[in-house]
Amino acid sequence: MTKNTVNRTTMNRKTMRRTTMSKTTMSKKSISNALLLSMGLCMAIPMVNPQNVLAADNTCGKEAKWTYNKDTKTLSITGKGSVEYSDSWEKLTIKKVVIGDGITGIKSYTFEEERTLEEVKLPKSLKKIGNYAFARTGIKQVTIDKNVKKIGSGTFASCPKLKKVVWNAKTVPNSTFSRCKSLDDIKLGSGVEKIGESAFFSSGIKSITIPSKVKTIEESTFAVTKKLKEVSLPAGLENIGQEAFKKSGINSIKLPNGLKKIDESAFIGSQITEIVIPDSVTEIKTHAFSECGGLKKVVIGKGLKNIDKETFTDNKILADVSLGNVTYIGENAFTGCTSLSKISFPTSIDTIDYAAFQNTGLVEVDLSSTVKNVDYWAFSDCEKLKSVKIGPQVEDFHINAIANCKSLTSITIDEKNEMYATSGNCIVDKADRKLLLVPGGVTGTFKIPAEVTSVDSEAFYGCVNIEAFDAGDNDRFVAMDGVLFRNYEYNGNKGYELIAYPNAKKGSYTIPNNTFIIADSAFQNSQITGVSIPNSVRHIGECAFESCNNLEKVVIPGSVQKISAATFWSCEKLKKVYIRDGVKYIRKNAFKGCGKLEKIEVPKSVKKIAKSSFKNCANVTFYCKKNSYAMSYATSKWFIGYKVI
Repeated sequence: MTKNTVNRTTMNRKTMRRTTMSKTTMSKKSISNALLLSMGLCMAIPMVNPQNVLAADNTCGKEAKWTYNKDTKTLSITGKGSVEYSDSWEKLTIKKVVIGDGITGIKSYTFEEERTLEEVKLPKSLKKIGNYAFARTGIKQVTIDKNVKKIGSGTFASCPKLKKVVWNAKTVPNSTFSRCKSLDDIKLGSGVEKIGESAFFSSGIKSITIPSKVKTIEESTFAVTKKLKEVSLPAGLENIGQEAFKKSGINSIKLPNGLKKIDESAFIGSQITEIVIPDSVTEIKTHAFSECGGLKKVVIGKGLKNIDKETFTDNKILADVSLGNVTYIGENAFTGCTSLSKISFPTSIDTIDYAAFQNTGLVEVDLSSTVKNVDYWAFSDCEKLKSVKIGPQVEDFHINAIANCKSLTSITIDEKNEMYATSGNCIVDKADRKLLLVPGGVTGTFKIPAEVTSVDSEAFYGCVNIEAFDAGDNDRFVAMDGVLFRNYEYNGNKGYELIAYPNAKKGSYTIPNNTFIIADSAFQNSQITGVSIPNSVRHIGECAFESCNNLEKVVIPGSVQKISAATFWSCEKLKKVYIRDGVKYIRKNAFKGCGKLEKIEVPKSVKKIAKSSFKNCANVTFYCKKNSYAMSYATSKWFIGYKVI
């Protein structure tokens, strides 16, 4: 971020200033020498400096002058008013600066990039220091008295040797000690009221005590302070700003009672091991404690009602969480917390949002007495999840909330629940007996419950160990060769709708001739290596062959008028596709992500292809008729080649 460094514009301004001053000085010298020569006096002026002090054009401000001692390499400034950069200093090796009493200001960039400068003595009369006045110098220590009333940004930024600071001014401005890698002794006086943005960004501090008058830790104040281990926060602190401790080395911190807000990414990527949120905190913003590699325990106080999205995401060793009186858990709030095996939901909680606990280590989810709304993917991809309990109060439980949980075998729903019921450990809609979800831990042959009237397209999502289906006593369905069909009639002809293909079933498959429909997601994530689709099929549903990663070739008959959205999305090995005459439409994302797709035969009957149909298909070539819609489409996409057939 530009606020953390001396930006190019700043450096250019200084360079331009130096260049201009240099030209002016040379011009004056040239005129002076010319006059002396013309008067015959040039050889008469002795070049003597008995005090070993260089003091030629020695102004450095309207009323300030400088002298230089070659032996001690000391620059001394006297006079009054403000000091500013002198072009003559370019010739000097300055190790020490002594500013005399009477000087009240140091202008911006005055000593910036004086790399050899190690020591500075500031007067009691000093009132103002400008932006980056001592930035990028070799200064080793500094004391700022309370009489300095105004200080600019980045005053001591990027000083690699600065180790010790005593600061008694009211404000530590933005970026003051940014990138001071050696700074490890910092004492802030009791009069300090504000510490600015990025004040200690990427510095070397190891510990710090924040004075009692400071109310806010500003944005990025201690960000990327890798060595920082201890911070003492004042009782009156109210806000911790955005990225305040981002990627810091801090592993322990006590948040004071009275703290109200923890802003976005405040502790993201830090080494904090435990966090106790006081009751006074009412707001924690997104990513505040995400990606903290050492975080093991979180205790949330009674004042926080909403956990924002991604607040604790990707904390791999987080194992102990207390939710206080939280009513809402935001999307992806705990996603990726793979060590979180147990959590108790308070009676106050109302909603668990999108993917809130996705890919966590939860073994049991108990919603028997709390939570009304559970959003999509809320507990999905939890490989260790074995049981789920749903109480009577649950009103909205999205069917894929517990999808792809490979160890899940037990689902219990209170019989008083008005929306959902269980049948053979499966979730069914209480009103129409639609099969909504089968637990991912089911293995072998799955038998369709007798009372089920229909099957949701995502009902078997993540059921990777089902080898075959059995229709049992349910006459609405039929199982042929382990594949699940629903009885279906088309134009007075009896046939079937292919509902689901077992994910664990391997090899190629020939769909029966009297199949009219391939349902949405019917082959999704299956291991088929090939499929033969008969001319009886009139419709192939959305995502029907999504992520069939062993499928290499497919022929789509002309009886199918459209290739639906995402039909072959992300079929990683799919190389060849033959679309027969009669197909009219290829919908959005139909072949998206089929990175190895090389050849697709597109007939003249195709009249519309969506913009995203072949997204991320970098090697595809259309085989098509001259002047066909497919040819025009191919020429409009730089990554699609075509050959006329």
